Amino acid sequence: PKRPDRAFGDRLKEGTWEDPTNRDDDDTKATLEQCERILESIEDAPAYVQDKAFDFFDNVSTTLKSVYETIKMTRHVTPKQQTAIDNWEAGVNRWLKNE
Repeated sequence: PKRPDRAFGDRLKEGTWEDPTNRDDDDTKATLEQCERILESIEDAPAYVQDKAFDFFDNVSTTLKSVYETIKMTRHVTPKQQTAIDNWEAGVNRWLKNE
């Protein structure tokens, strides 16, 4: 294949890089939707749960938003990213279940 005229890093930063092996497949879409659900769950949690779980929710929200943007830009989910997202979702659900 023809080499791109710009460096990979520049194209990745600009959001113009496309992974030819994984373009918006169902797993990627499902993971992005999972991230959105987790963030909505945190935002919709009762105030007293948000107070009790503030540090955890803040850390999950910040990190998850970063991972979400990376997945959205690269259109690819790594196994480590998926494991982390699954673990964050389980942790958020535990806090909400024990409210």
